[in-house]
Amino acid sequence: MPTQKSDATAPAAFSMPMAGAAFAMAASRAWLKSFSDYNKELSRFLAHRLEQDADLQTKLASCQKPAEMVEIYSEFTQNAFKEYADETQRLQAVAAEAMSSGMKTAGKSSGTTAP
Repeated sequence: MPTQKSDATAPAAFSMPMAGAAFAMAASRAWLKSFSDYNKELSRFLAHRLEQDADLQTKLASCQKPAEMVEIYSEFTQNAFKEYADETQRLQAVAAEAMSSGMKTAGKSSGTTAP
């Protein structure tokens, strides 16, 4: 029965996939944590926007004149556009950090750089 060689004596053809696997496993752990952070931020934002939508309905219900409704809708829309633009930038930053930290963590854990 043939015996298996340890990684220390394995030919280079076998050690490279092992280094790639170690890199991928370490990167996956870091990316999962980062994407969890991404989802938390997205959930926080969506909850906030739902709150804003509910507040809009309350404000509209108290309107006495059509001009008041126009003003409230205008303010709501401007605020929503600004908040969505800001959130897009925050989510892009979280995603960029996820990729960066995944690569750094994987390189440290596997002793390699990106394959």
